Amino acid sequence: MDPIQTILPYRPRPRSEEDIQGFTLRLASRYGYKNHTTFAKNVFGWTLPKYLDAESTSGQRWLEHLEAALRIGPHELSPGWASSAATQFTLGSSRLIQDVRVRSPRLCEHCVAQHGRFNKEWQIAHHLACPVHYSPLLNCCPSCQSPFVWERSLFKGCKKCGHEWQAKETNSTAAYELLANLQSSICPESVYRAYLHAINPEGHSIWLQKNIKFDPRTHHDVMLTAYALASSPEFSEKFLTDFSVDSNSSQTAVGEQLDRLRKTRIRNLLNEDAAGIESSIFPRTDFMRPDPEKLWAMVLPKYRRYRDNRTINDLADSTTASEVLGITVHDLNRLVDTGIIDCLGNSTVLRDRVYSLAALNAQVEQFFKKAEKTKAPSTGLSLNSTQKVLKRFGFSMIDAVIWAFDAKLPFWIAPSVKDDGALKCVYLERTSLVRRCEEEFHNRSDDEVLTRQQVRDITCLSDDALHQVSQMGLLPSKRWSGHGAQFEIRTIKSFLSRFRSTRREAAILGVQSKVVKSIHPDLLDDHQIVHLSKVLHSHPSHSSSSLRSNA
Repeated sequence: MDPIQTILPYRPRPRSEEDIQGFTLRLASRYGYKNHTTFAKNVFGWTLPKYLDAESTSGQRWLEHLEAALRIGPHELSPGWASSAATQFTLGSSRLIQDVRVRSPRLCEHCVAQHGRFNKEWQIAHHLACPVHYSPLLNCCPSCQSPFVWERSLFKGCKKCGHEWQAKETNSTAAYELLANLQSSICPESVYRAYLHAINPEGHSIWLQKNIKFDPRTHHDVMLTAYALASSPEFSEKFLTDFSVDSNSSQTAVGEQLDRLRKTRIRNLLNEDAAGIESSIFPRTDFMRPDPEKLWAMVLPKYRRYRDNRTINDLADSTTASEVLGITVHDLNRLVDTGIIDCLGNSTVLRDRVYSLAALNAQVEQFFKKAEKTKAPSTGLSLNSTQKVLKRFGFSMIDAVIWAFDAKLPFWIAPSVKDDGALKCVYLERTSLVRRCEEEFHNRSDDEVLTRQQVRDITCLSDDALHQVSQMGLLPSKRWSGHGAQFEIRTIKSFLSRFRSTRREAAILGVQSKVVKSIHPDLLDDHQIVHLSKVLHSHPSHSSSSLRSNA
């Protein structure tokens, strides 16, 4: 029999809120079949997968069969079911996320007892309460804890212990009424992130797979904790107190920053619209004890090869490792390329690299041992403060770290680590830093190409001044023009040898422009540099030094 030509004598219409698998089971039950697979095999001659997904190829084909068999218009079923997982914006971001859907049956026993239907909203992982009865959505039998399966017996109760679903009138329960409101208004991303922290309370990250592994016996309690972390500051602080990072590991620079990062991530889960909810409606946090095997199941298979004798909390992705050090992912990859930091696998996708926090801590501590033992000089600069100097030579903060590691630059360690990364406790002396920058800049290849923004940082010229100087031919671009222009190092070196900018010298020396101008009156501001470039463009035979007084 051609499945597309099969016309069912009894043709119920699905409800808009009904789940595709639940409706298929209801239809199979009406025709006396145990489940949807035997129904499809005997009636349509087609084998269905164990779980139906409206967005999969098999799910779409099944919808087409149902539309034909029920004499429903083409694509009448597809739009409602294919969009069952809502897509929405995350808080503070333009990135879209999709609701996580659970394949195993979930239900409100009162709704099933009253109406004999399964709502598609019940399959969304972060939904815990029925918005009609304000009762919990069941993931397994409340009597014997047996997981549910998509079978005809599910319309009446548990086939294992005989527990039957009970219909009841709407009876508002404060906790589940609150949850019903939260699940429709709170940001799902923060709930799912909180869910992963709830699974591993002592964890620092949301791991590499960032997925929900559905366990019907524990899902409710863990997700309830996730809602508490996302809505109750009081609960969040208690969670941090009950599950703190090991005191020994937190005494190191990396450990201290990891503890800070974990606390920041958990506190950032709070939704402003929901924050302030009393923690008394949520369970205590002492029931949660992570199962190592379940935690490892949340890591992508390609990363499990790094398991060896490590715990799950020793693994860190690039984002976590870079935040612990206080640098960008790009800078972290530079440290890996130079051999200062090791990663567990050189993935071609740099952001997908994996790090061992124990190894990272050992490498940072080894680096710190190279620090000067004497007291830091009064002219010492924190690593963040060195940016103003380094940018005037086309370098970044990570270049200073590499020079310090290679013993090309003396450095000191601050007595305490601040809240912005383990490497930020490094201090450098201004004079030696400037000397090293000048030497490294002089040694840079003349053919090296810089972007327009890099040239602006080096010369301290405004965008308009750089444009005019470039037009006059004193700082010509190698290719293109405007914001996409690129310049060779040789032209930058030539320009700096002819023109000394007041703002550039002030940034290098760390003083105000008017102070450095009073000491070196021959320094030029942007207006004077532009004026000189125009004169030199009109009279190439004149030297810049002979025209400075006129400028």
